[in-house]
Amino acid sequence: MKKTLKFLLNNKILIVVLLIIAIGLPTAIFKKAQGEITTIVVAVGIDKKDGKYQVSIQSANSLAKSSDTANASSGGERKLEVIDGEGTSISDALSKIEIKAGKSLGFEHCHLIVLSDSVTKENCKTVLDFFYRKANITLGAYLISTDESAKKVLEGTSNAENTSINSLQQNLGFNKHNFASANLTTLGDFFNDYYCESKTSSMAFLKTSAMGDSEGGTVANEGHSAIFQNGKKIDVIDENLTHGLNFVNLENVSGKMVVDGVNDDVFKNATVSVKIDEGKIKKTISISDETAFIDLKINLKIEVLEVDNENNDIDLSIGAENFLTEALKNAISEKIKNEINLFHAYCKANKIDACGFLDLLYAYKNNEYNALTQTLTHEEILNRSQVRTNFKIQSFR
Repeated sequence: MKKTLKFLLNNKILIVVLLIIAIGLPTAIFKKAQGEITTIVVAVGIDKKDGKYQVSIQSANSLAKSSDTANASSGGERKLEVIDGEGTSISDALSKIEIKAGKSLGFEHCHLIVLSDSVTKENCKTVLDFFYRKANITLGAYLISTDESAKKVLEGTSNAENTSINSLQQNLGFNKHNFASANLTTLGDFFNDYYCESKTSSMAFLKTSAMGDSEGGTVANEGHSAIFQNGKKIDVIDENLTHGLNFVNLENVSGKMVVDGVNDDVFKNATVSVKIDEGKIKKTISISDETAFIDLKINLKIEVLEVDNENNDIDLSIGAENFLTEALKNAISEKIKNEINLFHAYCKANKIDACGFLDLLYAYKNNEYNALTQTLTHEEILNRSQVRTNFKIQSFR
């Protein structure tokens, strides 16, 4: 016993370790779980009516109850509870939610902010800035715009099994690399765009007006995008313009497309469905004769999926890669080029720089940009701007 005591007294490090265990272990054992003292917020919806903010949250605290209790205890789905509050300010509405929930609100796991038209018709930067500064929402949280009700979007996904960021593709039909899907903008992206030269950004747009009054209905994702300038929503573009927006602004693309009128020795005026398995887009900026050029080098790996051709019986099972003919490659590149040009023309007509000309010039051609702005206004630079494309298309297999 004396030897043991002497050993302990001579070993100061061991004494410190034992003291830490003695002090910390009871605290860890009896410490309440986060969900017992905090409402874990995974999504926020913001509406405005009659001058008052109507804020809704999705809470991940509660598991399935009543008849689902046994299923929940064995690892069943996590049901998200939607709680709302109204106030003259965002903080006032959140206070009402805290009273309803009986706990403070924790936004550390919030991955989605939904803004309705009633909020985005004004400068929504103030609202988003409040959440970032005061609620400590991560800059990686996704932003979604909707027409009538942000609360309906939360209700439409309240029974989702997966509440992680990656579940958005499953729950709402989004995919940040799919050119056919509206690109998901993060909170950080929005602030970057707000303070850049173009002051233009986009958000995925969901239409809730078609859902009716039933709670928990399916949210319609039609591939539309909302265009923002100076923090305000100025327009909603359809899926065709969204395709052009994505090809101009994304670095990686994938997705399926249908090409009509492919005509050569293999395809007799056929409609061909293809899949972009891998797509890499490199965007550069240049200036010549007071004209700004965006050059897009588009490298695509294509897989032929299906051929609708009454004149030919094409068997893709013998090797779909053999059917990626020059005529099909040209048809694919022409369709993408037309979508890009259509979106660029839309930007010119509406005097917005959603292609990013001004931002790229300011970042990579600063001296030339400063010289150009001495003789031309931003609007004149955009009117003169051009988008050039260069394609490299090959088989995925």
